Amino acid sequence: MEDNGNLVLRTGSQLIVRNSGTVIDGTSLRASQPVVFPNPGTGTASFSWPAATAPASRAGYRYQLTDLQDHVVRQGRVEPSGNALTGLAPGVYLLVTHGPAAPARTQRVEVR
Repeated sequence: MEDNGNLVLRTGSQLIVRNSGTVIDGTSLRASQPVVFPNPGTGTASFSWPAATAPASRAGYRYQLTDLQDHVVRQGRVEPSGNALTGLAPGVYLLVTHGPAAPARTQRVEVR
């Protein structure tokens, strides 16, 4: 535990920091995935990358929204200005985003 309260675990050359973002090999995972808002939401949710951390080009980026039974609810192309997911029934969903050279990122989306 560091003086600032962060829990730091070192495994080989990887550094994982909790409570101030997750860092692996110097790359912030938080910056490489979109922000989902509002989360939880009421019937709708949107996602986009923060302007400061947005990939230079999202050409070829895709998303898939599934329910917890792994049924595809929505899927499509990631739009540069963000994507709105409207008309969602209350529940918990998984949003997976990925690009041609980017690993898949999964986020939990809650709709009330």
